[in-house]
Amino acid sequence: MWFHSQDQAEDVVALPLLPDDREFEFNTISIRTFVNEQELTSGAVAEGDDVYFIGLMEQYYGIKRNYPLIRRGSLALLTGEYIETPSGRQQVFIAELQSWPGNSGSPVFLQRGGQTRLAPRRNHSKFLGMIVASFVNRFSLPLNAGQTAGKLEGGDQANTGMTCIVPATTIERVLDSEPAQRERDERMQRLPAS
Repeated sequence: MWFHSQDQAEDVVALPLLPDDREFEFNTISIRTFVNEQELTSGAVAEGDDVYFIGLMEQYYGIKRNYPLIRRGSLALLTGEYIETPSGRQQVFIAELQSWPGNSGSPVFLQRGGQTRLAPRRNHSKFLGMIVASFVNRFSLPLNAGQTAGKLEGGDQANTGMTCIVPATTIERVLDSEPAQRERDERMQRLPAS
């Protein structure tokens, strides 16, 4: 297991996992599809772009297999600044993309080529990042009235439909970190010779 060691404010953990493809049907996300820094700074990715995520619905996983579902929305905010999120202060993108507890870790894709897919095709979708939190309709304002300081709080627990996304660039830094590379090398050495 690898954590983002340089910045504890970024909520990323990677687990080494490779299921047996004779027993499990699964898809992977190639690092070549990750949205990179150049795409973010050049304007190739911008607010208003269509996005979607693939996740599970806690109310129905399926009996014989998992049934993923797709939810769509749009990219609402791209920033290099840290934002106070329900998971703490971190660098995230925000999308108008309704999610709920249990969707954390779901992959988020930029929709390209006009079609949303369970298995994104090369050149059709780019991996934008991973869901980390959703905003609820709560607010807290600091008050300083005379000698007492306090907070004015309001709102409710309703989901606002705004979702926080850990950028693919952050995930790539974790995967490229020295501890992650060392563990991959050690695992490769332990594989039986073919």
